[in-house]
Amino acid sequence: MQYGGEEGDIFVGVYGIANRIAMFLVMAVMGFGQGMQPIVGFNIGARLFHRVTATLKFAYLAATFVMTLGYVIIALNARTLAGFFTNDQHMIDLSVPTIRIMLCMFPLVGGQMVTNTFFQAIRKAKKSIFVSTTRQMIFLVPMLLFLPGFFVEHGGSGVNGVWWAMPISDFISSFLAGTLLYYQLRRFDHLMEISKSPHRFLSRLLGRKQKE
Repeated sequence: MQYGGEEGDIFVGVYGIANRIAMFLVMAVMGFGQGMQPIVGFNIGARLFHRVTATLKFAYLAATFVMTLGYVIIALNARTLAGFFTNDQHMIDLSVPTIRIMLCMFPLVGGQMVTNTFFQAIRKAKKSIFVSTTRQMIFLVPMLLFLPGFFVEHGGSGVNGVWWAMPISDFISSFLAGTLLYYQLRRFDHLMEISKSPHRFLSRLLGRKQKE
C-alpha cells in the first residue's frame, strides 16, 4: 500500500492472485512430504538409514520436479491464470510479471518443504521450526523492510522490491535448508558405517574360526 500509491488496492489484489496460484503448487508438494513422513519415521526407528536416505531422495527430487514443471507452466500461462480471478485487464497486466517474479524460486522451495517435513519425521523439532520460519519470517521480513527502499533509491519501483523480497528469501532459506540436510545425511552415512561394523567383525571372526 505504501509503495503502490493510488494503485495500492490493485497491488493488494495482484498479490492475492499470485498467492492463490502459488498455493496450488504448495499443496501438491505437501503431499510428498506427508507421504514421506511415516516411511522415514518407521525406518529411523528400525535404524534402516539407507531406506531413510532413499525415501528422502525420491521425495526431494519429485517435489523439485513438480515445482519446476509447475513454475514453467504457470510462467508461460500467467495471463490466462490471472484471468480466472479477475476481469480487470489492468490488474491482469500487473499480475503477469508479479507471478513470474514471486514464483521464480519455487523449483528450490519444493526441496525446502520436503526438508522441513523430513526433520519433523526424524524428531529434529528445532531444525524443522527453524527451516519453516526462515522462509516466511526470518529472511522475508528484513527483505520486505529493505528492498522496497533500495529499489526506490536506484530509480525503480518500491512495489518491485516487495515482489523480489519473496524469491530472494526463498533462495536463502532453501540454501540454508539444503546445508542442514547435507550435514544430517553425512551423519546418517556415519551411523550406517557404525551399524555395519559389528556384522563385518562377526564375519571376519567366523572366517578365522573356519580356517583354524
